[in-house]
Amino acid sequence: MKTRFSWAETIAQEIITNSLNTIKAHHASSTEPTELLIFNPTNTQTIPAYIEFELPIGKNPEYLEIGKKRFPTQELDITENKYWELETGGTRLKTMLKLVQGRKVGDLYINEVYITPKGETCEIKLIAHEEEKGDLNISELKQNLIRIIDSKQYEKFHVLILGETNQKLVAIAPLNPWGFTKAKIISATDDEFPPPRSQSQTTFSKNKIETPFHIITFKKNGTMTLIDKKTGKTLENLHYFEDWGDRGDLYTFGKVGPEKAKPTKIKRKITSQGPLFTEIEQTMHLEVFKEITSDRAKRKGKTLIPIKTTFRFYTSHPRIDIKTTLTNNAKDHRLRICFEMPFETHTSITETHFGYIQRPTDPIGDPEKYPEKPSGIQPQKRFIRVNPSSDFPLAITLFNKGLPEVEVVDGKYIALTLLRAIGWMSRADYPERPEHAGPQLETPGAQELDKQYEYEYALLIHPRTTPMHEIQDHAEAFALRAITTPYSTSGLPLPFRYPLIAFENPNIRITSLRRKHGHIIITTYNSMTESQETRIITNPLITRIEAINIHGAIKSTILPSETSLVKFAPHEIKLLRAKIK
Repeated sequence: MKTRFSWAETIAQEIITNSLNTIKAHHASSTEPTELLIFNPTNTQTIPAYIEFELPIGKNPEYLEIGKKRFPTQELDITENKYWELETGGTRLKTMLKLVQGRKVGDLYINEVYITPKGETCEIKLIAHEEEKGDLNISELKQNLIRIIDSKQYEKFHVLILGETNQKLVAIAPLNPWGFTKAKIISATDDEFPPPRSQSQTTFSKNKIETPFHIITFKKNGTMTLIDKKTGKTLENLHYFEDWGDRGDLYTFGKVGPEKAKPTKIKRKITSQGPLFTEIEQTMHLEVFKEITSDRAKRKGKTLIPIKTTFRFYTSHPRIDIKTTLTNNAKDHRLRICFEMPFETHTSITETHFGYIQRPTDPIGDPEKYPEKPSGIQPQKRFIRVNPSSDFPLAITLFNKGLPEVEVVDGKYIALTLLRAIGWMSRADYPERPEHAGPQLETPGAQELDKQYEYEYALLIHPRTTPMHEIQDHAEAFALRAITTPYSTSGLPLPFRYPLIAFENPNIRITSLRRKHGHIIITTYNSMTESQETRIITNPLITRIEAINIHGAIKSTILPSETSLVKFAPHEIKLLRAKIK
């Protein structure tokens, strides 16, 4: 399965890379980038998109200008483009220096050199570009390096050839859905009278943060307490770990107690702060049982799982984005991250590939009547939403990237599965499923020992009246990042300034666009249980739209016609074929 995913990921990345290279080729320039072309692969216009981009250091952009509005930027990181790296002794380095003739190494020119002592190692950074810049004296540089080598001061030399040093930045702004948006890069020096740069509306310390939406306090045990500022309601015990033993197999969880996930050595620090968001990093060691006993009836031993979690709090919207990194050191267990609810409920809403579905949270049916014991565990795509059964004014939605297993436990808390470590493909000796589901083969690799994992999920506390299309917009904005291309010309073709296709009704969603035989094939669906109708907003490039079946046969013509009003049956999926100029 990992191999198949890797293949798919490689193909997708190759398509994206080729597309970006094509755009860059049409907008090539020797000058520094002045604009961004941003593609938004989501349906959302209401939830601001996360726009990450890189520029050569020194550009110092203050804003992105989209239309007549300006959106502040925030620096994330400095990235170095590494061409070559070597760690060697002095004798070998002297031999290599004799082979260097002039400033050119391969297709690159060495333009800058930085020599930095680091204990018993000397770091030598060579900054290279495709063009020769400055007046670097290569002979003088070689003599200086030989003197350093002969001094015997350093045991090793760390040599790096680096390309352009870039700033990684982010902006948060609304974008055209399923289309391109042009953004002008505005530096502080671009305006004679620049507008004042907006300040963060967030106050914080390493244990407490206040945003325009929440007041969040971190407890000694690593959990969060959240106060919703609009309603004054408090949510306790958010983001705690749960770890049960697992005597099951690749198909079915087999519960073994006792549960144990004891956090120790908890530390927190502020890692990023700016006008767009603040990040708090929390590290801990989670004490869990090491494995189950040979009779598979109990848990034994003790081990520690190192965990690092980064919480991102935005100033523009109430979603809290969370990234957790851990290394698994235990066998035969299931690790989940949990969020306690301030209310009880017995239904939940989870996203599917073409909409969402409401299910009871309790296991369905009498356990004695089924070969496999019913469970409250359910699948999800990008989110689970839990509404209160009472008149509590708030609801909870938990988003994820690639974490398909979730459960609302006893109607009291949401548990998102991060990791299952098990050693068998199939077994028939545990009560949850006392029959084989496949071959009884050992799978020691499925214990996932000593492997580091990174998980991304997000928490949204929102009014219980929030429409589902807004939750879907949040899910897409969280999971599907905008793709940016810096360029240096301003003549963006007119059709690229508008979405390729959009719907006035937000309950009608686009799930994919793809080219086929000179047309654009658009997969759409109605996310509601009721019939819906909508008008289509089309790009000037599109001259005709037809509804087709899966084999490509025309079912009806939508555009051009007397009206572009399109009707959808409940949960209907429509394939549209757009003819472009």
